[in-house]
Amino acid sequence: MEIELIVWLIRIALTLSLLYLLLIWSYTVGWHMLSRSMPHDNKVLHSLSVSVIVAFRDEEHQLETLLQHLHRQDFDSSKTEILLINDHSKDASAAIAEDFIARFPDMNIKLLHAETQGKKGAIKKGISNASNSLLLFTDADCRPGPSWISVMVRHMERVPHTMAIGPVMLHPVKGILGRMQGLEHLSLMASTAGAAGLGMAVMSNGANVIVRREAIDSFHPDVLRDDVASGDDVFMMLHLAGRFGRRSIGFVRHTKAIVPTRAADTLKEFFRQRSRWVSKSRIYSDPLIIVPALVVALFNIILAFMLLLALFYPALIGVFLLMMVMKTMADYPLLLAGARFTQRTNWLMYVLPVQLLYPFYVLISVVLGFVRPVRWK
Repeated sequence: MEIELIVWLIRIALTLSLLYLLLIWSYTVGWHMLSRSMPHDNKVLHSLSVSVIVAFRDEEHQLETLLQHLHRQDFDSSKTEILLINDHSKDASAAIAEDFIARFPDMNIKLLHAETQGKKGAIKKGISNASNSLLLFTDADCRPGPSWISVMVRHMERVPHTMAIGPVMLHPVKGILGRMQGLEHLSLMASTAGAAGLGMAVMSNGANVIVRREAIDSFHPDVLRDDVASGDDVFMMLHLAGRFGRRSIGFVRHTKAIVPTRAADTLKEFFRQRSRWVSKSRIYSDPLIIVPALVVALFNIILAFMLLLALFYPALIGVFLLMMVMKTMADYPLLLAGARFTQRTNWLMYVLPVQLLYPFYVLISVVLGFVRPVRWK
């Protein structure tokens, strides 16, 4: 009976390995498809106006730097407004915003205060007060380059998407934890882009998203799911995909659209963030999100268990090594594409240790995401 269970476990493991390989390879194909669908020139028509929306809470150490980066943007300032929505900060964040507004009267910046608690309430406040035709979202800990707004707007001028996701990368990164997060972010960014390139967008990142105002004017109050601590970006994407089709969601594959953001500083912060990501998955109903997420999660979980079982059944080490080879064959081409795009190929030297640690990280994140309460800040 014990041998029969192990045989079935091996069959399941190899089946999941094949599914994982096919899934990640498909995202790699989608990534390369994007290069054929993007506009080739850098000319901005400036026919559209944009509202930059930043929801923040207790960001006194980050907000000033973000505002300085927004001040350096090369997009037409007469077609730009910046909405800062304070979500009940208890530190000096609001005072810093007010001081910046006073020092730079040439910028069209407004400080608003959210009525309800939580990031989603702040985002809704920003959307309802925005006056321009495009809404561009980012976070207080981001550092967009000077052409960020121009490139994101240019995409929406040239491509009929209702929503476009921009690239996000971690910078700076320190130590093995930082490198692990950096590689994971590269993989997630490239997977997000690849899925969008296939016309099957399944992920988003609220640190860099642009949406047509007309597409979300009819948002129902429950679209962003206030009952879940995170996921505003994905729920917005799902709503728009449901209304306008999956192919209305695009990805801006341009290096000047990259938004750097900081990595988690500690393991506690790292797993809190990951468990928040996992917690929202329990209410997804879209098979294009559920199936890939299950394949990735189950593959990594069974990979971790296979290594643990090999301690008691040494014959299973061969199965574990075969799964690791298939995982690397799937992951490396996509990681290489993302690393070249972000000019972070030096991170690839950490692929092997990350590959070994990642299944256990997934296992811990899944457990925490389903057993502990999560919240924004």
